[in-house]
Formats: sequence, structure tokens, C-alpha cells
Amino acid sequence: MLKHQFYFSNKNETIVLIHGFCENSKLFDKQTDYLKDNFNILTIDLPGFGGSKVIKNITIPAMASKVKELLDYLEIKNCFMFGHSMGGYVTLAFAKEFSFMLNGFGLIHSTAAKDSFERLAKRTQLIKFIQKNGTDPFFKTFFPELFFDKEVNKEAIIELIENAQSTAIQGVIEGIKAMMMRDESITLLENTKLPVFFAIGKYDNIITDNEMFAQAALCNNSQICYLQNSNHMGMIEECTKLNLSIEHFVKINIKTTH
Repeated sequence: MLKHQFYFSNKNETIVLIHGFCENSKLFDKQTDYLKDNFNILTIDLPGFGGSKVIKNITIPAMASKVKELLDYLEIKNCFMFGHSMGGYVTLAFAKEFSFMLNGFGLIHSTAAKDSFERLAKRTQLIKFIQKNGTDPFFKTFFPELFFDKEVNKEAIIELIENAQSTAIQGVIEGIKAMMMRDESITLLENTKLPVFFAIGKYDNIITDNEMFAQAALCNNSQICYLQNSNHMGMIEECTKLNLSIEHFVKINIKTTH
């Protein structure tokens, strides 16, 4: 069973928050603190990260199945699911297989496109680097580059690096391999009848804002939260704006999905 935190307040709506690569459920502390008074909130550690065990040869769809197992265990029959970066890939895989459990889903600095050849090459290089040097030097360069204003978010960066220290090298490598093997989900965006949420960073250096605007335009029903002072970490950089947008997205879609 995946390590998790379930803030159950006996509300009708449950929000599931899924972290990204080399992160854990603590990533969403600011969202949880704001949303838990009005919704049940479930935060999850994906396989190999946080308190969840490494699973060899894990895939993104397999991660989604593990999330499904947890929801079944907690007797959560429907929810709104939001994923950050790699967590967005898991959310998309979940929406492909278990859409009947979703009232809506969201991509936070994430994409439905599969890796480009350039991205695949970089991930391959990263695996080799980590195998040779371990994760510490990687974490120290990886997390600062995810922020628009590194000085303002200095403490948050230090905390992210410290939280990642307990991550097993094999867990990081399995996560990279899973992302490399994932399929595209553009077709899902085009066909889904579910409402889709997009949190887009103006200065995101991993996924461009124009790319994400184009993906949002493919959906039948989409809502965009454009974070104009964020890189890839809007959960921290513009938490208030993101929190209000998630709350609004859930509230306006409750009546149409029940």
C-alpha cells in the first residue's frame, strides 16, 4: 500500500494530490492546509518516493493502478485528482483506465505529450550521472532550477532538497525509466468528457506555457490557472492563486458530475 495522508473531514468531495519526480506528499502542504476545511484531502507518496517502497520496473500506468488500490482501500468511490509534473502523468494514466472514479482532473506543470527524443537523451544521461555520483549532487542542482525566484524561495528549496535525501537511488532511477516509457495522452484530452484543470507557469523551463495552452484548447471543458510569477513550482511560488483556482474548479464542477 502506498504511503499516504488522508485528511478526512466527512465532506462530500475528495481531492487527491499526486506529487512529481523526486518529491513526496509534503509538496502539497500549502494546498492541504487551505483545502482541508472544505474537502477531504488525500496526498500520496508514489512508489520509490517519500515513504513508499521502490518497485522495480514500475511504469506510469502501474503507478496509477497503485493509486486505484489505495482509493479502493480508503473506500473513495469518486474524486478530483491533480498531479504535479510526473504526478500529472500518473493522473492522466488514471484517467485513461479509471475515469469512472473521477469528477475531474488536473495537470499542474505537467503535459500530456510523451518525451521528445531530446528529453529521452537527457533522461538517459541523468541515469548514468546518478549511477556514478549518487543523488545528492543532482538534488542540489535540480530543485533550484525549478523556481523562478530562487532567492525568495531559498528556504523552500533547502526543504525540498532535505526531504529528497531519504529517496533511494533506485527509486529515482525507476521514476526516470517510468517517465521515459510513458505513452502520449493527447488523445485522452481530445476525447474526455471530464473537466480538466491546467496550472501553467509562465516561466516554466520544462514545459512551455504555449504548449500547455494548446493542450488546454484540445479539451471539451478546461480551466486554466496561469501562474505569471512561477517556473515549475506554482504550489509554492504562487500557492494562494493556485489554491483558489483548484477550489473554484472543484466547486463549479460538483453539480455537473453528481
